[in-house]
Amino acid sequence: MIIAIQNRWYVNNSSYGQTKFTSNLSAKPIFFACFIAALVLIVAFTGFFGLILGGNLITDFENNPLAPFLGMALLPVYYGVYVYVHTKIINATMNSTKLDQHSFESNLKTGKMFWLLLTNTLAIMVSAGLLIPWTHIRMARYKAECTQFIATGDLDKFTRDAAGHQSALGEELGDVMDLEFGI
Repeated sequence: MIIAIQNRWYVNNSSYGQTKFTSNLSAKPIFFACFIAALVLIVAFTGFFGLILGGNLITDFENNPLAPFLGMALLPVYYGVYVYVHTKIINATMNSTKLDQHSFESNLKTGKMFWLLLTNTLAIMVSAGLLIPWTHIRMARYKAECTQFIATGDLDKFTRDAAGHQSALGEELGDVMDLEFGI
């Protein structure tokens, strides 16, 4: 799938110093997540429209005051499916990423991600956008709590080697242009 290729490309073109990240992400977990999401959407649409047609809500659709809001009834389903797929993609990408011989493990939970995104969205709406930085920090904190770096070997040697191979050109250009970059 395109998502797997894109995520592999992002990971494989990232590095820590001169040490490249590598990914062996396959399309299988992403395809499975999208398949489950499609099934949920099909069942939700079928049930929703069956309810509308079976309940004859559509016969007097023009005079029904709830008509504009009927599509919004599926909004939690859309949101939940998005969160489910997004969580599965992040977990699959992180779990297939390596840095030299070291690896990563991500165990984000769909329910917690759904709650965070829902409350973050409400906080942004209520604050007219003023809480956007807070919501980003909140989400980053959760992702950091659920992601582990699994070290195999001597980390001190690894960081010395990675730092020793860095080029001073980027740092000097940053000083000249007064730019700061970091991860």
